[in-house]
Amino acid sequence: MKKFILALAALATSALAASQPRTHDGFFLNLTLGLSYQNFGYEYKATRYEGMTIEGDGISLDADTKIGGCVAPNLALHLTITQVQNLSDLELKDEYERTVATTDQSESLILFGLGATYYFLDNMFVTGSFGLSVFTIEEVGNSRAGGASEAGIGFQVGVGKEWWAGDEWGMGVLGTLTYGSADDKDDIGEMSAYAVGVKFTLTLN
Repeated sequence: MKKFILALAALATSALAASQPRTHDGFFLNLTLGLSYQNFGYEYKATRYEGMTIEGDGISLDADTKIGGCVAPNLALHLTITQVQNLSDLELKDEYERTVATTDQSESLILFGLGATYYFLDNMFVTGSFGLSVFTIEEVGNSRAGGASEAGIGFQVGVGKEWWAGDEWGMGVLGTLTYGSADDKDDIGEMSAYAVGVKFTLTLN
């Protein structure tokens, strides 16, 4: 791991040294943080809970890390790691959408993907990533209690605007739509969620 980090740092230093100021070329690192509205649902399959759902709708913390490089002017390819942490408690609902119980558990959607980001001349940009999604459920205040889903599929798309804050740094705002779905590890239900978010961006390019 240490060798990987050192190699990555050397690659970034080399790429930045060769890149032109205030242009989208060379090494690419994008960090975002903000809030989103997330709609989470867990639907039971053929069990004694069939027809019942677990839902968690509300405000979530939303963060991304994208790391890669530009393969053409204004076009970056990157690895994407996204986490959308739901701040709402989960509710158990019956087949009539009536709340049966409220738990002290919260849910997170995590996306591991490959993506591309393209910048236009006015520093408007579009971004998209596709890959694996995983859900985790934890008791509030006790990260050891809970579980995780199998790996499923997920994606994120977004539109944003940045302004140069230096020769290689940009800052701005980004709106995103993130989606994921996956089966649980016991194969008795399916989880899915979408999140619409607004985030601040910081880009080294």
